Amino acid sequence: MLRADRIQLAILNLIIDWSENAGRPVSLSSLAASIAISGSALSHSELVDALLELYQSGIIELGRYVGSTLVRYDATEGSTYFYHGEFRCKALPAARRRQQELSRNNRNGIFISHIAEEKPIALRLQRLLHDALSPTVPIFVSSDYKSIESGEKWYEAILGGLKRSQVVIVLLSRASIERRWINYESGFGMGQEARVIPVVCRALKKGEIGMPLSELHARALDDRNDLQALLNDVALVCHISGSHEPIGQFLIDLSSVEAQIPSSGLEVEVFRKDMALYVTIRNTGNRPLDMVDAELLIHEELRGNNAFRDTPPVRVKCRYEEGSVHWLGYRLTTKASPQSNLGVNPLPETLLREMGDVPVTGLTIGLSANLSPAGAAVAVRYRVSARQESVGPVTTSVSPLVRK
Repeated sequence: MLRADRIQLAILNLIIDWSENAGRPVSLSSLAASIAISGSALSHSELVDALLELYQSGIIELGRYVGSTLVRYDATEGSTYFYHGEFRCKALPAARRRQQELSRNNRNGIFISHIAEEKPIALRLQRLLHDALSPTVPIFVSSDYKSIESGEKWYEAILGGLKRSQVVIVLLSRASIERRWINYESGFGMGQEARVIPVVCRALKKGEIGMPLSELHARALDDRNDLQALLNDVALVCHISGSHEPIGQFLIDLSSVEAQIPSSGLEVEVFRKDMALYVTIRNTGNRPLDMVDAELLIHEELRGNNAFRDTPPVRVKCRYEEGSVHWLGYRLTTKASPQSNLGVNPLPETLLREMGDVPVTGLTIGLSANLSPAGAAVAVRYRVSARQESVGPVTTSVSPLVRK
């Protein structure tokens, strides 16, 4: 793509969708500062040539305020017009079509899609890309104020960044994978025919990526080989050379960056030991979890000698019917009983990460001593809720729960 076309595209990206009817206020100096074109420094004469080409093609309109009156550009003024301070540059209806024509072969840079709370990871990845590839490669990070100009509308700035980018890197974690904006930006990037690369972080596994992003070749942010492949992919698309040397420091920094991000996580394990079912819970995030309740139910066929007695308000007997299935079990609350609770400990009100695996003894359910293979295949169901996170209801059979 010709350098002149890239300059025209950069100008159109700046002025299209500008809200003022008179057009965007610019000067040659401000345009030169706003436009990044690889190669030699951008000269004022190149900008003037691009502006005149756009004007003569009926793509933009030019003008300058004289007092409170907007005076349109007169072609007889030639190129000297642009060297006399600020002027207005307005996109005409043909501008968007010209922008799309130029964009097909003239994208330049990288867009990092992420959720707000994972901004520190996005910014550290941005630094890695600059260090490994080139500091001149435009990298748009939506939460980075340097990526969005003052006065620019946030939504329009993000769309502009997506339109200009050759590569869209999508940061995926358990916190972000279902967010609407992540999927919207990914889809927009694919629609613009950019190279969209899902990158998992914060313990999310590549196998946990759902459709449609699971159809794309994903990389893991904490894997050296995947990072090398990511840099190679980006360098190839952007037509630049790269270095793997900065990866080592990035991996050292990544764990501390991730640890600073507030996170909530709840893990539940139900297991069988000897002839009883047990439940443990664990806080896998770095924020306290305010527990609400927990529930363990078995199929009526597994009832055995269980009496399922209430010990309110700590443990409540539960019975559910789903078609032909009759569920029996307990729901445990966080409130201690003012009376004797028959040894049933309430659910802890607050679950901290440093507590590790916490046994939920009040949900223990005994199994029949002569449990048959058919009985071991019958389902159990569990659910645990905190104010911040919840797990379940999950249904599974007894047989895979055995712990020796």
